[in-house]
Amino acid sequence: PFYDDSGYPLSAAAIAGYADYSAFLARQLKGIVSAFEVWNEYCGGCGMHGKTGNQTPETYARMMQSAYRALKQVVPQVTVVGLGGEDSGRQLPNIEGILKGGARFMDALSVHSYRYPNSPEETDLVGEIQRVAKLARQYDAPTRLWVTEIGWPTQLESLGVGEQTQARYAVRSLALLQSTGAVEKTFWYDFKDDGLRRDYIEHNCGLVWHEDFNCAPKPAAIALAIFARATAGARPLRLWRQADCYAVFYRQPDGSDLIVAWTTSAQQRAVVKGKAVG
Repeated sequence: PFYDDSGYPLSAAAIAGYADYSAFLARQLKGIVSAFEVWNEYCGGCGMHGKTGNQTPETYARMMQSAYRALKQVVPQVTVVGLGGEDSGRQLPNIEGILKGGARFMDALSVHSYRYPNSPEETDLVGEIQRVAKLARQYDAPTRLWVTEIGWPTQLESLGVGEQTQARYAVRSLALLQSTGAVEKTFWYDFKDDGLRRDYIEHNCGLVWHEDFNCAPKPAAIALAIFARATAGARPLRLWRQADCYAVFYRQPDGSDLIVAWTTSAQQRAVVKGKAVG
């Protein structure tokens, strides 16, 4: 409220104030928080309550430069995450605009890759991430790409999916993201259902139910736990596709191969040559 009529920090004074705020957080959280993402869904106007319309990729880049310098001055080793979680599909021009003006002022890139209720395959999740990675290389930005939000909510309306579908899409999206070789971290939105309304997205994004149901796990929580254990320490090598059949090949620490395979149709026949273990 002290700057720019409670809107985006656009003036020199407001940007300086945002940098001071960033430095304050870094001092307060030193040794506790190792990474800071600069803003959240900046171009989309998230959280600004009608104070939008004058923000641009260029104004974000100016703000990010100032915040980056402030954070690094307080904690040089902190990871500054740029882009603010821009939509990796619909907002590619915004991503390019930010990279043009501020590629040097970030240690990692953050995007949001929602596509619910559609599947990761039919919406070309892999191609989308590869296009972002290509832009990062083009503007000499960091190659550390973080998907800081992705998920499939389970509310009872048209944008929701069933719990079994959420579980399938969760594992498949992680395998696909790993297969790109560009994604360093993925954050699911979110861990726990935030409320009890079964027809409201924000109350149904969790991997576990609301605390009124003792945070009971949905199938996706179990599926991701199994996926994490199965792929722990493994290095993704490549994505293979034939018709509606997909597979991501991994190399395990002991030199053996691990294959995560699935089909997007009811049934497919695939022949894998080699010696099965386990």
